[in-house]
Amino acid sequence: MTVYVGDTNAQKMVRRLKDMGWGRMLIFRTVDLYDGEPWSLDNGAYKAWRNGVPFDGPAFLDRLEFFRAWAPWPPDFLVLPDIHRGGVASLVESVSWGPRLQGDWPLALALQDGMDAEDVSQVLGDLDGVSTLFLGGSNAFKSKTKWWVDWGHERGLTVHYGRCGTLPHARNALYSQPDSLDSAFPLWHYDRFDQFSRILEDGDWQMELITRDKA
Repeated sequence: MTVYVGDTNAQKMVRRLKDMGWGRMLIFRTVDLYDGEPWSLDNGAYKAWRNGVPFDGPAFLDRLEFFRAWAPWPPDFLVLPDIHRGGVASLVESVSWGPRLQGDWPLALALQDGMDAEDVSQVLGDLDGVSTLFLGGSNAFKSKTKWWVDWGHERGLTVHYGRCGTLPHARNALYSQPDSLDSAFPLWHYDRFDQFSRILEDGDWQMELITRDKA
């Protein structure tokens, strides 16, 4: 499972990332990538939603142009603009961006509350270059992670767990086995980094309870 943290440039943390084979998810600023580091590019729509401001499409395109000039190698995926918890409206938004973003970088389609498999299937037929499903939305929506992971894998897509920001989310990811996840949790303190990595690498005793509940 590929793990992406935020856009830290702290050298001690970067050394840990390299040792683990983890990467970074970028939004607004670049970092010094270590050789062969996996990285991905988010669109910034969630941050705009958190700040209570509209998504700035022209600024996103300018930022994308900047990242394309900077990138030493392509990202694992670029997340199509979406609407947090926006249901079908989010899919419509993502489709509208498809023609402008299709090209040499793989695309990720964000999944949000209010979507179902039929909605997503129809949109995938209208988008070229989508290789990843990006699981966003609420905690309740993320409770369906395992189902979406299986659904995506059956269709040859990778599945990413967005904002895996707590230990319960990490355990959900460990159970559901997406192909990748992003989290700022490991960046807060080195002890948190160790906690997070132990869950993902080794599991822990609480996984027995999760598996029993999910059975």
